[in-house]
Amino acid sequence: MVTMPEMLDDLDLALAWIKDNLASYGATLDDSPVALVGPSAGAQLAATLLLRQCQREALDLEGSLSWSPSMFKVFVGVSGVYDLPMEAEHLETIGIVPFLSHLSVDGDLTSFSPSLMLQEEIYSKAAGRHPAVHLFHGQADTSVPLEMSTSFARALRKANVPVEVFLQKGATHSEPVVEGPLAGDDIQAQLILPYLLPDVRLPRAPCFMPRSVLAIAKWVMPF
Repeated sequence: MVTMPEMLDDLDLALAWIKDNLASYGATLDDSPVALVGPSAGAQLAATLLLRQCQREALDLEGSLSWSPSMFKVFVGVSGVYDLPMEAEHLETIGIVPFLSHLSVDGDLTSFSPSLMLQEEIYSKAAGRHPAVHLFHGQADTSVPLEMSTSFARALRKANVPVEVFLQKGATHSEPVVEGPLAGDDIQAQLILPYLLPDVRLPRAPCFMPRSVLAIAKWVMPF
């Protein structure tokens, strides 16, 4: 089983690759805004790594790190899991066998929970290096309580990190990545574009499936 430290290592390498290869795609960090986006567990991993990198950079003033949080204009977290102990309790209440503790090396979930990490001085003091944050959460999300995003936002504001929160009525956990795009409503693109390309307006995409089918899919979707 792959553990969260290994997942973070993979993400760390991926972000370093982006920094080193951006020029080959005709862009530079100086003139091209870049966003870091993660849905669900991806938001948890990205937010955790950002905080860790802020703390590492605060200690390493020689610039030996492979990438910097400053390369991102914004972090967009979509339906993120920012408090793993809270999520573990929630999953038990809805009848899912506990598994999150097995993803850490020693059962420690606090070290991979951005909301809880910010309660530690080493992270809260380094958070001034953190990019702006935009959090999205569906109010009908039964997989990840929306308190995840609102609590994380409070912790970020306490650490003086600019943050916006958008709670969408009726949206489920999977809607931003499954049902929404199929219905021509790409929530993630709508969240990102104002930060990266403020003058561009996203055209309404066509609905790729009958809305009656999408309504059934939303009803049977376990997430």
